[in-house]
Amino acid sequence: MNRKTFHNLLILALMLQGLIGFSQNDFITWSQSQFGVEHKASPRYSIDFSLRSRYVVYDENGLQFRQLLLELTHFSSFKINNNQTASLGINLRNRSWFDPGSNEIRLTEAYEIKSKKSVWRHSHRFRIEQRFYEGFTNFRERYQYAVDFPLKGPTLEVGEPFLYGAVEGLLTLNKDRAPRFNERTTVVIGWKLTKKLTIFAGPTLDYQIRTRHYDQQNVLFILTAAVLKI
Repeated sequence: MNRKTFHNLLILALMLQGLIGFSQNDFITWSQSQFGVEHKASPRYSIDFSLRSRYVVYDENGLQFRQLLLELTHFSSFKINNNQTASLGINLRNRSWFDPGSNEIRLTEAYEIKSKKSVWRHSHRFRIEQRFYEGFTNFRERYQYAVDFPLKGPTLEVGEPFLYGAVEGLLTLNKDRAPRFNERTTVVIGWKLTKKLTIFAGPTLDYQIRTRHYDQQNVLFILTAAVLKI
């Protein structure tokens, strides 16, 4: 085993260890379903839209189904060169139909660097978000490192599965509220069903700390998604 392969396997092992360790603690479980459409308008410009639904499936009251929110997201992405992309996004999140929480309008500026070594594809993603609620605004900075690779052969072919893993740190700031830090670990399995349709499913751990009183919250997301290229 060469050094690079060992490094990549170590990263995935740490992701899985985080999920396993988290499952041994008290947690609430949310499920999140998403459908996205992507379109490459030109060699350097692409757009995507997604509709997402989030709901509670387990908390202190046991198993249940309770809708939390619906959201619509749009991103416009500009390819700087072969491995760098800049994106602008807007997110409309509705909570008031289902929950007492405030609705949200979110603006996002993102920058992503991708590289491929052997069968492994790596990415570093930086995001800055302005989250507008009723009566206040949050500012959030995010950094994500992700890796994915096919589970059969050196390239991903139609009908074959792949593994995607990511770790992400999120810092939320507000002048009137305590800073909040989140650490998210994601490990999902996807399938390239056709040249245009990909689906994936798996867990995301979200570990949150509010720094002022060191309040903690553990959330386990069960993700399911489909992405269609048109």
